[in-house]
Amino acid sequence: MVEESVEHAFDDLAARRWIEAKLKANETLAATKNALATCADEIEKDYREKIESAARDVGKILAAENLETGAGDLKQLQTAIAALDEITKPLAELLMDKAMEAMLRKRGLIQ
Repeated sequence: MVEESVEHAFDDLAARRWIEAKLKANETLAATKNALATCADEIEKDYREKIESAARDVGKILAAENLETGAGDLKQLQTAIAALDEITKPLAELLMDKAMEAMLRKRGLIQ
């Protein structure tokens, strides 16, 4: 009985880790989509394509989720999210610069 309980605990932990990674992936994909829309005119085409490719990689892993078990390849998803995070760092910096500029304009510190 204890052995069965431990076995289920490991299964539950694995399921929880997948769900957490899946939520992070979906949040990251949504933020990436919004950032690309916001900065569409300010980034180069090849950089945009790299971001979109990394986002598609995350989406493919999510789509490969086993519907019966509700889980997928956690390591592969974590790696894909990390790659998307890394490639979007310049995009995030651009968004921060835009936000800072808007705040400074609002306060009348720049025109």
